[in-house]
Amino acid sequence: MNDKDLLDKQIENYIHNRMPDAERIEFEKALKNNPELRTNVIELLTLKLLYNKELLELKQKLDSAENELKKEKFFDAGSEE
Repeated sequence: MNDKDLLDKQIENYIHNRMPDAERIEFEKALKNNPELRTNVIELLTLKLLYNKELLELKQKLDSAENELKKEKFFDAGSEE
């Protein structure tokens, strides 16, 4: 694994809160001292938040559609046979 792969793995672990406390502290020190790393992490965190927001909105739409179908007794239609 080269240095870039290792850094990418560290960033991934940081963003997904999978970093041990001691490693997190060291990584956050690096973030303070490395503007390029900080920008990269901020961009990836932003993408993660947008992705999570999109998933939440999709789930809400699906839940709403399911509730509408339940109101129309759509799921009960097959059990009348």
